[in-house]
Amino acid sequence: MGFEIVMVVVISMFLIGMKYLDSLIQKENNFPFEAKRVKIVYTNWRGVKAERLITPISIRLGKNQWHPKECYLLNAYDCQKMEVRTFAVKDIHSWEEIK
Repeated sequence: MGFEIVMVVVISMFLIGMKYLDSLIQKENNFPFEAKRVKIVYTNWRGVKAERLITPISIRLGKNQWHPKECYLLNAYDCQKMEVRTFAVKDIHSWEEIK
């Protein structure tokens, strides 16, 4: 019984978090529509290529500790890592909207 209650709480928190994320994305970007999930193939700063499921938030020209040369940076919610991450646009190999 305890495990089932924990799972209900975890799932509820996840769903509330996703609704909050969608409202945050819409507010930051003034989007008139719900944010879309996207599957990308990305090579990180270590050279590791992997498939990622993300929700784009914003894009900007800049640099950070992982991308020391100025480039376009995509801020997105990483659905697997469950946190906002920054991706160098130049290192995205494919982009597929999830329906």
